[in-house]
Amino acid sequence: MVEILLLLAFILLILFGGYFYYQSLSRKPLRRSELDAFEKGLYELLDGDLQSSLKSLHLAAKEDPENVFIRIRIGEVLRKLGDLDRAMKIHLELQKREHLSNNERIAILRALVVDFEAANLPQQALLHLNQILALNKDHTWALEHSLKHLAEKGDWGAYLQTARRLATLQQKNIDSRRMAIVSTLEGDRLVANGKGKDGRLRYREAIKYDLNFPASYLGLAESYRQEKRYDEALQEINALVEHCPEYAELAFPLLETILFEQNRFDEVEKFYQKLTQQHLHLVHAYVALSKIVQRKGEYEKAMKILKEGLDLNPSNELIQFEYANLLRQMNRVDELAKLGLDVMKRLAPPTSSYVCKKCGFTAEKMRWYCPSCGSWESFSR
Repeated sequence: MVEILLLLAFILLILFGGYFYYQSLSRKPLRRSELDAFEKGLYELLDGDLQSSLKSLHLAAKEDPENVFIRIRIGEVLRKLGDLDRAMKIHLELQKREHLSNNERIAILRALVVDFEAANLPQQALLHLNQILALNKDHTWALEHSLKHLAEKGDWGAYLQTARRLATLQQKNIDSRRMAIVSTLEGDRLVANGKGKDGRLRYREAIKYDLNFPASYLGLAESYRQEKRYDEALQEINALVEHCPEYAELAFPLLETILFEQNRFDEVEKFYQKLTQQHLHLVHAYVALSKIVQRKGEYEKAMKILKEGLDLNPSNELIQFEYANLLRQMNRVDELAKLGLDVMKRLAPPTSSYVCKKCGFTAEKMRWYCPSCGSWESFSR
């Protein structure tokens, strides 16, 4: 008996399922004209018909004046049409409504963030992003947008906290290189404010993120130099050369400052000699070594050093210029002529400026974040 009842129930289930499936297939989709005004306005917005969308949304707002989301959409359409003032006014007025739910408040704040960004008012945008996060600390959209504004503001400590929070929420591996850069920038800020110990903690943190990021070692070395802890500063410079030799030149001015302050002139020469022996194509080491030797009046030795570097790097214009310049100083006209007129014409004095490849912003020192366009690691000599 039980088996018969189960069989009948199964048959009825199949019949009902088949009926509803047939009904779903035979039901015609709603035509655009049959949609309510709000839905119609959203479709028109997706189609890019902004004027029609605005008309439909205004009609929807009349039909449902308490609906916050309709008014938000009206503001967004006005922003897209270029009427930013009216868009912002609508969104600001919505904030004054009483008995708003958290979702409604967040939606209004989100619209205002985009308004302020469009108006190039980053401080106001960040203020409203913080209000979103006060309502929902795990709001990923707000966290993502906050990172951009925190970088522009140079608030690297807050950037680090926000980036860690976002990575945890999204369950993604954190960008170690980016975090190394930001930790180093925060270290620079702390050291500049006289907080050397705290700054060094940030540099050490940066090295944990990326062992091959040179600025962390430079920051450590400079902070030790300021406290006259010269040997520790030199250890960090040596660590930089070990882990990222291609950036060794960045440490040359600091190295010379440290050793010259202590009258340890011979050690400078030995340092550069070691570099040229271990890294044959590090042209800046040959140039730096030749200049140290020239200070001692040993021009023939300086010439030999540059010649070795030129033989290994024949197309490098920096070493070509230094070699030609030394020939001029020594009045070796015949050897200078052998370089060829075409080579001499295209040689220009070496520059120590760095240029952002994205926007052309120039800086005297190497930068890892462009304050002009917000690009990361976009600078080259």
